Amino acid sequence: MKEADHAQGHQKTRQLPVRRHVADNNCQFTGGCQCRTHEEEYVDTPGSGEMIIDAVVVRPIMLVGTVVGVVLFVVTLPFSALGGNVGEAADKLVVEPAAYTFVRPLGEM
Repeated sequence: MKEADHAQGHQKTRQLPVRRHVADNNCQFTGGCQCRTHEEEYVDTPGSGEMIIDAVVVRPIMLVGTVVGVVLFVVTLPFSALGGNVGEAADKLVVEPAAYTFVRPLGEM
């Protein structure tokens, strides 16, 4: 029974590339493929309300979080140095909160 299941699974993996190849050929011959429209990505731009909430609420909170992260990094620096993970600690406690506060576009949360 296990061999039959394995054979069926193996057979399915063999058929998938063939089916995809046939679908790609059909797209070439018809001058385009309607099935590719499903792959299009919907881009959602932030609205003014999201930008206001980000600027007034989220950014100040993340600024405080960045300052707290810097303080925690300095306090735990000797232990991080002994453990050999200063870079990881800096990334998690300082770089990531600072990037979220200052680098990302306004309104994208």
